[in-house]
This record gives sequence, C-alpha cells and structure tokens, in this order.
Amino acid sequence: MRDQLAFELAKKQNTSIALKSYLDSLPQSSFAPKVQHLYYDLEYAEMTADGTLASFVRFYENCPSNTHLMEAAKEIYRLATKNHTLEEYVLFVRTYKSNPYENEAWRNVYKIYLKEYSEEKFAAFQKEFPDYPFMQELSVDLDLFQMKLYPIISNGKYGYMNTQGKLIIPAIYNEAGPFQDGLAVVSKEELFGIIDKKNQLVVDFKYDEVSEFVTNRAIVRQGEKYGVINQSGKWIFPLEFDDISLGANHLYTVVKEGKSNIYNLNFEAALFGAEIIETNFSKLMSIKHPEFELIGELDRKSNRAVVKVTGQLNYIDSLGKVMLTTPLEWFSDALNVAKFNNGFAVFRKKDKFGLIDVNGKVIQKPIYESSGPFTGFWPVKDKGNWALLDMKGKVVLPFEYDFIRLMPDLGYLIEKEEKFGLLNSVGKMILPVSYATIKSFEADYFIVSNDEKFGLFLRDGKEVLPIQYERIQRFDLESLVLMQEGLMLYFFPNTHAFISLTE
Repeated sequence: MRDQLAFELAKKQNTSIALKSYLDSLPQSSFAPKVQHLYYDLEYAEMTADGTLASFVRFYENCPSNTHLMEAAKEIYRLATKNHTLEEYVLFVRTYKSNPYENEAWRNVYKIYLKEYSEEKFAAFQKEFPDYPFMQELSVDLDLFQMKLYPIISNGKYGYMNTQGKLIIPAIYNEAGPFQDGLAVVSKEELFGIIDKKNQLVVDFKYDEVSEFVTNRAIVRQGEKYGVINQSGKWIFPLEFDDISLGANHLYTVVKEGKSNIYNLNFEAALFGAEIIETNFSKLMSIKHPEFELIGELDRKSNRAVVKVTGQLNYIDSLGKVMLTTPLEWFSDALNVAKFNNGFAVFRKKDKFGLIDVNGKVIQKPIYESSGPFTGFWPVKDKGNWALLDMKGKVVLPFEYDFIRLMPDLGYLIEKEEKFGLLNSVGKMILPVSYATIKSFEADYFIVSNDEKFGLFLRDGKEVLPIQYERIQRFDLESLVLMQEGLMLYFFPNTHAFISLTE
C-alpha cells in the first residue's frame, strides 16, 4: 500500500525529479519498472522541451541509458542537417562522431560531393576526406565509373553491357543514350530521366525530351517549354522558353515570346562588341559594287570570281575589276559550274557548254548539252549520256552514264541504271558502279548500301564492313554501333573487334 501511495504521489507531481526520488527510495518496488519507463519519458520531454539542437545534444551526452537516446540522435541529425547541404553534413561527421547517424551523414557527403561525376572529383574527395569510412566502396564506384558501358537491345528494351558483353544494367528502358561522365539519359513510358552506372535514378522521369550532356549541361523539354539542367537535375536555365539550341562556342540561343537572346553556359547574357560584319569576298564585293546581281567565290589561284551583271556572266578579280570585255551567257548554277579551277572554267553559248581559260580564250568548243564544274576533270553530257573528260577533251570515262556529279574533296559520284560508283579526284575508280547509295561518312569512310543494307569502306575503296547491317553510326571516338537483324553490336575500326551482348 505504501509503495502504491508513493507511486501515485510521484506520478501526480509529473516531474522527472519526483520519479527519480521514488526510484532512489524504493528501488525494489513492484512499481519500479513502470516508474522507470515514465521517468525516461519525462526526462526526455523536459530536457528537449525547447526543441533546439543544443538541448538534444545535452540530453544525448548526459543521459546515455535513457530509452529515448536513439530518438535524440535522430533529432540531432535532422536539426543539424535540415537544409541538406554539403557543409551541414561535413560539420555533422566532424562534430557528432558517436552519433549512430554518422554513417548516413558520410554517405550524403559522398553523394552531394559527387553529384557531378568525374575522375577529378573522385580524386578530390579522397584527398579532402581521407577518413571516409567506406573508402573501399568508393574504389568500387570509381571502377564502375571508369567502366565502359554500351547500350544494347534485349526483348525490345534497352539496357547496358560492358566490354565483355556482360549485361550490367538490365534491359528495362524504352530508350537509352550513351554514358557521359558516369550518367546516361534513359526513358520509361515516354518520359526521360537520368541514371548513373549503378542504375540509380539521378533525375526522375519527368521530361518529354532530354538532349545529350555537353559541358555538364542538357537541354530539356517539358510540355511546350524548354530549359537547361545540370547533371544533378538542377535548373541552369528556367523552364520558360519556347525553344533553346546550343551553338558554337557553347552559347545558347533561346526563344521566348518570339524574341531571341544568347546566353553563356551559366545563363548570363552573352555580351558582344560592335556587330561583326562578315568579311568574305562576295559580301564585300556586294557592298562595293551593288551593280553585281550575284557574286561567287574567289578562286585565289586564277584571281577570278563569277559575277552576274545585267543578266549576263562575267568574271571579276580580287579588286572587283570586270575581266571579260564580251560577257557570256548566264545559266542556272553558274556560280558553281562556271567558277575557275586550275586556270579553266565552264561557259555556255547557245545552250552548249565548253571551256575557257582565264583570258576568256576558248579551250574546248561549246558542244555539250550539260556540264558540271571543271576541277581537273570535266563531267559533260552529250546525246543523253554523261562522260568524264580531261582538260584536253580526252575521254576518261565513256559516254555511258546517267549522271556524273562532283563530290568536293572526294571525287565524282557516277550513276548508271540507278546504281552508283565513285571515281577519286585523280581519275581512279574507288567504288564500282554497283551500289544503291554512296555517302561520305566522317573524314575516313564511305557508307554504301544495297537492298536497305549498309556497309563501310575506307576512302581508298577498301572494305571495312560488308553490306549486311541495317544501321551504322558513330558511338564514340573508338567505336561504331551497328544493327544486324535486331542485334545491336559495336565495332572498333582500329582493332576490327566486335562486342555484343552474351545471353
């Protein structure tokens, strides 16, 4: 009875001091466990009543046996890092080393510090935080960051494989772009987001379009509005523009309400001095000589440029002086076809084409129905067929082709019965007339096709890839991505190696 009366009295006072007094005087009481529980509750409530960080720290340090110790530790962590900044998390791990949330704080230090992935960032983190408790995991992350991953298709979905063809990220995406600085743009259910190489979502699936990252920036579209984000998804340009495009010198052209402006990478208006006036030859001549209706490029070797004056063709020198006393017939595409090259140019007279020299002297009489530009060789048409002549009129290719077209810096594209071949600039047949299409690909290659299949050839005509692929595209500096019967594979021209997913 005495214990119960004392318990009721202590409980009625409702203070930790009263409950502590009861426990000290009646430690063997049957009510002691209940009083102990109430004591811990009141002690925690009283010491942290003001809700400040300092009060929770004081409680944590002075009441190690209290059952609310973990609650206090959690509140210390919450209050000390309420803004979720790198500085707060760093201060936390430096100040509260015994707090059970120290490891979580360390992981947030790592996560925020490395939001923008790079090998330099990894190295800087290791140097700045040598006491990071998960350094071995960091090494694994660095290895993963450095691992080359390639998009693949499996069962109609995209994932990623490594250089051994092992699936690293499961094929769960509708689209998948290349990894850049450890991050890749992927899509699900028609919306785009960004993942890292752990397949963790860095930026949620909420954009209708996301461009590839350039200098750690990507243009995004949400609905009808455009903005620019960084690799952590933070807005660099707000989502308020009608269009955004990235141009030369990493300058963005933005359009809003019909007005265009130019900004740098940090959304600062790009400032220019006086307006830059294009100083190419034709522009300058059109300013000095408004009587010239059209002006072509200046051939430096012959010091001649095509001009149209009073509806006729003539030539001017670098000073704008008209060179022919008797003008020639103007014809369509004269700016291209009639320009001088190696001292000779095409001219037309009474709908027939011939060659003249820089003085206007006729070198080849005008006897051909049509002509391409003279570039050392001369493509001409007669009686419905095209041939290739040299400057003396000697036949290099006979009159049996449907068309011969100059491909600058490459040679001549030759067409016959809807098939194409290629002659190089010195008159050597590089590719026979047997392909449905021939297109220049980068500086070193041609892509050719037949029956909607593509192959790859070097500029000297040597086969690199046979005509058996549905797609050939550049993936990165080292590799090309190929599509063959639904299989995505990668080809390395320098080593002639292939990799594909090993099921």
